[in-house]
Amino acid sequence: MKTEAEQTIATGNGASVALLLEISDLNIGFFRRDKEVQRVVEDFSLSLEASEIFAVVGESGSGKTMVARSILNLLPTGARICGGAIRLHGENLLTASPQRMREIRGGQIGMVFQEPMVTLNPSLTIGEQMAEGLRLHTEMSDQEIKEQCVEMLRRVRVPNAEQCLSRYPHEFSGGMRQRILIASVMLLKPKLLVADEPTTALDVCLQAEILDLMVELSRENQTSVLLISHDLGIVERYARRVLVMQRGRVIETGTIRQVLSSPQKLYTKTLFSFLPRRPSENHQTVAVGEPLLVVRNLRVQYVKRFWQPWRKPSVHQVVRQVGLTVRTGETVAVVGESGSGKTTLGRAILRLKESAAGEILFQGENLLTLGSRRMRQLRRDLQIVFQDPASSLDPRMRVGDIIGEGLRHLNLGEKERRERVVQTIEEVGLPPDDARRFPHELSGGQRQRVAIGRAIITRPRLIVADEPVSALDVTVQARILTLLKDLQRNYGFSYLFITHDLGVVEQIADRVIVLYRGRILESGTRDSIFDQPQHPYTRRLLKAGALITGNDQGGFSVSARVVAETDAPPGTKFFDEADGEEPVMVEIAPEHLVACSSDAERTEGMKRSVSGGVK
Repeated sequence: MKTEAEQTIATGNGASVALLLEISDLNIGFFRRDKEVQRVVEDFSLSLEASEIFAVVGESGSGKTMVARSILNLLPTGARICGGAIRLHGENLLTASPQRMREIRGGQIGMVFQEPMVTLNPSLTIGEQMAEGLRLHTEMSDQEIKEQCVEMLRRVRVPNAEQCLSRYPHEFSGGMRQRILIASVMLLKPKLLVADEPTTALDVCLQAEILDLMVELSRENQTSVLLISHDLGIVERYARRVLVMQRGRVIETGTIRQVLSSPQKLYTKTLFSFLPRRPSENHQTVAVGEPLLVVRNLRVQYVKRFWQPWRKPSVHQVVRQVGLTVRTGETVAVVGESGSGKTTLGRAILRLKESAAGEILFQGENLLTLGSRRMRQLRRDLQIVFQDPASSLDPRMRVGDIIGEGLRHLNLGEKERRERVVQTIEEVGLPPDDARRFPHELSGGQRQRVAIGRAIITRPRLIVADEPVSALDVTVQARILTLLKDLQRNYGFSYLFITHDLGVVEQIADRVIVLYRGRILESGTRDSIFDQPQHPYTRRLLKAGALITGNDQGGFSVSARVVAETDAPPGTKFFDEADGEEPVMVEIAPEHLVACSSDAERTEGMKRSVSGGVK
């Protein structure tokens, strides 16, 4: 074991900095009957200083998560460490006893996983799960533990923090679950935080807030962060150094500025070239057809009933008077912060969530009035890709069976069914051998590809895509987005694309809808929303996103998006539930609508303001 004096590195000015974590020549393989069948990490090394934020980037399946899990000795079944060393403050974790590792996990090393629904226990309340670590590693009283949990939930912007302690994970959106998970880990003030895609499920505004909080807490507690991400905007903003992985090997490492602006390896240049950007050519809808989906005044609410007969039910409006249209062959993107009602809207349109009022017209039929038999017939034309693939894929089924499940009710022969499955597996970028694997044997990105394959195999008319590429690295994102556009061109189906990634929206969307707390605040063509945003909330979203541009050296620069600083048109505001006021949508330009006050005078003032030159 190295001494503390040996656990140092030299800085540029000649000073020495103590290392918190050192990984040396790490090798990880998968074994079957004590025989190694696949090496997934080879000769991996890195050093992490105290209070440093170090980023690891790479494609899905490159071994990033394997390295992260090996630090806590949480490798999946069949995976083993074949050699190397992992030292925390000089102590080799690979030789630590199980009891010692239990002390280290949570107390000294915390981990934020990519998929919060898998990490959080569905049978325990949020309060019980957050308190568990404090009870194991501290001597706080129950009251002190509760106060700490509530305070941390408030710091990560979870509304009604105290009431949330008695709720279960399934009652929250994906973004809310990730906030809760981050709060649970940071409660124990670990010396090392391993963050595996910690903000993948969050919108751009919340990404910045959560990561700012993580940086603030890391500085307060001198916590180092090993940040695994495929978002270069996040990596450039927060990390000091970055390491690029490919197929389990280190390809390139250096300061974030060096690697981004002047990458030395061909793979690094190729990886960065796949970053989503707005197409340079004029963007036109693949096929402008008749309206396929028309939603009018849709309202979705949650009703909480109490066992006491004298207490009135509590009603929470999740989607409020939403109206939208999706034409044949069109891609409509819905953007907004987590908890804004995007996912609820998508599920309500497919009748996977009960609606309180409104109309959902699909090919002229009102889905809200159809019987179950007719809805089953329409399911082949209405498909969905869920946000969290680990919870939407049956763990007992093989990949080929999952993808081919939608063909069971079609009049296809066995041979044709098998050929369609093989074709779809190839289309979503999976190797043919994956057809016999189970979901737990795949990475997060590979599982999402399976979910997309399951949705497209029936050749539907409309796909509701709920964060379909949020779990994927940039190269796979680019392939999947290209695939979706190619399939749209070939088969003419439409997308309702739910996402928080503005880069993806720029690349694929024809029109954009901005949702805030269940209300549409602005809608329009992609170019009008990105180039001439009118509502203050839309501008805030755009400012939070990063703008990625290329340079002459084959590298890239990441900068904040510039949004015109003009006064918001009269009548625009954030419509909160407490106001009791429903906005009206005012058309300020062809197909560009903005929510404003229903006051007629203010509405006319808004029209005059916009026509007078708001940019």
